[in-house]
Amino acid sequence: MTDLDDKEPKVKAAPTESPPKPPTALSGVRRDCTDEELSSPGARKLLLDRLDQTEIQVVELKEFRDRFYEADKQVAVLTERTKSNTAAEILYGVALAVGAIFVGLSPSAWKSQPFGWLSLLVGAALMIGAVISKVVRK
Repeated sequence: MTDLDDKEPKVKAAPTESPPKPPTALSGVRRDCTDEELSSPGARKLLLDRLDQTEIQVVELKEFRDRFYEADKQVAVLTERTKSNTAAEILYGVALAVGAIFVGLSPSAWKSQPFGWLSLLVGAALMIGAVISKVVRK
C-alpha cells in the first residue's frame, strides 16, 4: 500500500434512496378535506393540476423504465459474451500448450515407434486446431 492509500478517506456508498422532493407551495397544507372543501372549484382545480403533473411524471418514468430494461438486457448479453470469450481463450491456451508439449516430447519418444509419430501428429494437430480456432473467432 502507498502512503496515499492510507491518507485518503474511506467513502461509503450512499443508500439508494430517492432524493428529497423540493417543497411546494402546498406542501404544508393538511391532507384531510371535507366534502364541503372538495366541492369548491378551487380545490377541484388544484386536484386536477396535481393529477396532470402526476400523469406527466408517469409518462417520463415509463421512458426511463423502458431504457433501463433495454440497458439491462444489453449488459446481460455482453456479460455472457465476455464469459464465452474467456472460456475460448482458456481452451486456446491449453490446446496450444499441450500441443507444444507433445511436439517437444516427440524426439524422446522417437526411439519407441509408433509413439514418436503419434506424439508429433497429436501435438501438431492440437497446435493447428488452436490457431485455427483463434483465427475463426476473430
